[in-house]
Amino acid sequence: MKINCIAIEDEPLALKKLTGFIGQVGYLNLLKGFNNAIDAIGFIKDNPVELIFLDIRMKKLSGIQFLESLQNKPKIIITSAYDEYALKGYELDVADYLLKPFSFERFLKSADKVYSQLALEDQATRLHICKNRIQNRENCNRRHSLHPGHERLFANPHGQ
Repeated sequence: MKINCIAIEDEPLALKKLTGFIGQVGYLNLLKGFNNAIDAIGFIKDNPVELIFLDIRMKKLSGIQFLESLQNKPKIIITSAYDEYALKGYELDVADYLLKPFSFERFLKSADKVYSQLALEDQATRLHICKNRIQNRENCNRRHSLHPGHERLFANPHGQ
């Protein structure tokens, strides 16, 4: 499973480090890096993004303001040099909070956490689909007997 992600970071060196870390993880697919949140808004509307690495203190639109503006939130990993935003981040249901400077090992732990969450969500979705298919197949295969109160189930895969 590949995770489509973007990085939003206004400091060029921090963005370079972050995109370098992303490039080292085989299941992360970096779609684009942004130096501001405003440019990312339009991109997200047109592209399927499952994970955002997000800085908090940025000019024009902060990471928190950006998060609050999203209607369908992908997974978020905050990357910030300021720990005072951690509580607000968790109130906004972020997956993790990386305090700068962070190591590759700490980055990987966050990425693995999101990978596990998305894998579980994907598995739950597939199980739900299978359950619905089974229920629909049973409904299609049910035939009513000529005798009231006696229902018969036929194992016909074509529902005929």
